[in-house]
Amino acid sequence: MKRALFALAIPALLLTGNTLAQSISPAPQPGLWRSEATTLINGQDAQAAMREAYEQMMAQFPEEQRAQMAEALGVNDLSVDMECISAEDAAAMTNPQKLLAEAKQDMEGCDIDVKQAGDSRLTFSGTCHNNEGFSGDMQGELVMVSSREMRSKFSGKGNYQALTEPGMVGTPDSEGGPVDIQHTEVSRWISADCGDVPRQPR
Repeated sequence: MKRALFALAIPALLLTGNTLAQSISPAPQPGLWRSEATTLINGQDAQAAMREAYEQMMAQFPEEQRAQMAEALGVNDLSVDMECISAEDAAAMTNPQKLLAEAKQDMEGCDIDVKQAGDSRLTFSGTCHNNEGFSGDMQGELVMVSSREMRSKFSGKGNYQALTEPGMVGTPDSEGGPVDIQHTEVSRWISADCGDVPRQPR
């Protein structure tokens, strides 16, 4: 299951469904952001399970090939993500219409109700019908702590239909079946200079 499913495309998800929430403030500051997430699937640490599966896969190859494969696969700490947010991206993240258009592409099959719980907090709940294999109920929130910190949490309970292709590294949910997801994420601004971290297309 992709990390996008764990976080459910927050904050884009927060503007899907029939209710269009007002924009929240403050807007994130442009620059380099570091996100650290914890995802439990049926009580198991998803990132740890994926890391273990990756290490088992690598152990099957001769030592001289491991470094080459690690560089080619680009596997880093699965709980940490670095993202470059431009001024344009930051403005779009507070623009309901732009986020809604993006969410409609990313979150097909989900009906979400959104409530604004203050100037800097949104809560949501809803149901997904086979969104990237997930069908079930969800709830969560997004909090803009400041222009340099965002916090989000999400829980989902339902069923997952495995989408794993042959040869892919497995995860706790790779066989499908009942699934209980608990996801928390904290994103913090690091610097105005993104360095060699490319801006992600939106």
